[in-house]
Amino acid sequence: MPLMKTLTFNVICTLIFGIERGARRNRLVKLFEHVIDGTLALPINLPFTRFNRSLRARSEIRDIVLELIREKRDKLENQETLDNHHQDLITRFLSMSDVDQANSSPLLSDEEIVDNCIVAMTAGHDTTSILLAFFIKLLSENPHVYQTVLKGWVIYTSK
Repeated sequence: MPLMKTLTFNVICTLIFGIERGARRNRLVKLFEHVIDGTLALPINLPFTRFNRSLRARSEIRDIVLELIREKRDKLENQETLDNHHQDLITRFLSMSDVDQANSSPLLSDEEIVDNCIVAMTAGHDTTSILLAFFIKLLSENPHVYQTVLKGWVIYTSK
């Protein structure tokens, strides 16, 4: 399970935030763990509680995502080339605009982008890592299931 959580978090960081390994991602890992930990805590907002740590971590994640938004907006405004295959969710949100408006205004505010990114990160992390862990467990305990999946993969990739 810990390996699947790491794998899932790495994929999420790439797809949502467009960041790879480094200090920023390492900081996000620690903050995200506090946020998840606080979702299951009693909602008592005192400085020594898990809930309070979670709120502070969420605030720091917000600051990091706002910084990413500013960086990506600058790149878009400076017309820097962005490969469509490597655009992350933040860049996609920033690229969306209301075409009915004369000035083509953004559809989402920075706060809405932050909230959507954090929701996607939270919703996708535990569910995906748990699913992958149970899938691998199922394959390891049932060789006939593994053979069936392998056969389907061979057929799929040969087309």
